[in-house]
Amino acid sequence: MSPSILLPYIYGLDLSKNEFGNDQQFPISLQEMCNLRWLELNRTNVNRLPEFIGTLKSLEKLSLSHNNLRDVPFCLNNLTSLRSLSLRDNHVSHTQISARLFNNPDLSILDLSHNNLQAFPKDIENAKGLIVLNLSSNQIEQIPSHVFVSLFELVHLNLSDNKIDTLPAQMRRLTSLQVLILNNNPLIHAQLRNQQHVDLLEFPSGR
Repeated sequence: MSPSILLPYIYGLDLSKNEFGNDQQFPISLQEMCNLRWLELNRTNVNRLPEFIGTLKSLEKLSLSHNNLRDVPFCLNNLTSLRSLSLRDNHVSHTQISARLFNNPDLSILDLSHNNLQAFPKDIENAKGLIVLNLSSNQIEQIPSHVFVSLFELVHLNLSDNKIDTLPAQMRRLTSLQVLILNNNPLIHAQLRNQQHVDLLEFPSGR
């Protein structure tokens, strides 16, 4: 039996710590895994994804942490079943994230920690299904007041190790929030009186 016959039946695949680099070095057989639900490509030295990644319509979890990506690949916008996306420890800036990514109502876990974000990604408030959002260890200076207007499902928010000095009053609208992590920010003013529902609050007094 040819191994290629089995490819459509593979549910999960971990290719971490392989050396891929650019999109020309990816195994072409990946595009035959039409039922793939989760894919891990951590520490593969990847700096660009092949377009065929966007054809993996069943993909629910994708991890691309500890790589050399400078933007969020446009092909990810086509992954309409995607629930969890990790781009931890890359070189992504907030201007290199397509707003279309946040139109996916199923996206519930997003990790953009340890990148080069200087601001919140544009239109992130459209990701109304977000439950876990990690933007820690970036260079974010300000939280736009409109960001939390529609993120009612958010349970876990990590903004530690940034340059945030003020929290907007609109954070009171995060009524589902249980974990809020704000360590290592130069906070000088915070309006958290209506956050009694938060179970874990890591919040320094300021620097």
